[in-house]
Amino acid sequence: MTVPPKLVLLNSLMPKSKDEDISFPTQRAMFLLRNTLTWFDLDEDVDTSNSIAVSEALISETAKLLRSLVPIVKDVYGSHWQYMCRFVLTGWKVTGFHT
Repeated sequence: MTVPPKLVLLNSLMPKSKDEDISFPTQRAMFLLRNTLTWFDLDEDVDTSNSIAVSEALISETAKLLRSLVPIVKDVYGSHWQYMCRFVLTGWKVTGFHT
């Protein structure tokens, strides 16, 4: 499974450090975050109709995206935090780090 090229492109456009100024509306960041997490089977409550085969490369690129989005949504309360933690666990299982 290869990583979707648009995800790689999106990651190349996201800021790489907290020092970079970003003009990204919180609502759009939340939409992107939630839509991205639907790629992974994290919970029964999440619509997984967008699910794709999970690979180490996909986990890596998605983690890069989340690293850029977390500072934008850090003050927003919601279930996305739980899904992000489950995403991390999924990443550990896929890479063999978690036994």
